[in-house]
Amino acid sequence: MLKNQKILIVFILLWPAILLAQTSIYVSPRGRDANMGTASKPFASISKVVAEARKISGEAVIYLTEGS
Repeated sequence: MLKNQKILIVFILLWPAILLAQTSIYVSPRGRDANMGTASKPFASISKVVAEARKISGEAVIYLTEGS
């Protein structure tokens, strides 16, 4: 198979995963806005989460975790 054909086949097989991919961003009162927004290192403020979500192309899911 030609290299271009292999690339095309891989792209076609991965396309559904690309379309269904989403980014999860976490925010917690115990977080820090300098963090990465992951489950283990959440952001601290809603405004930071919104700013980061706007930078993402595609769907972003924001999780609000409990605080004290």
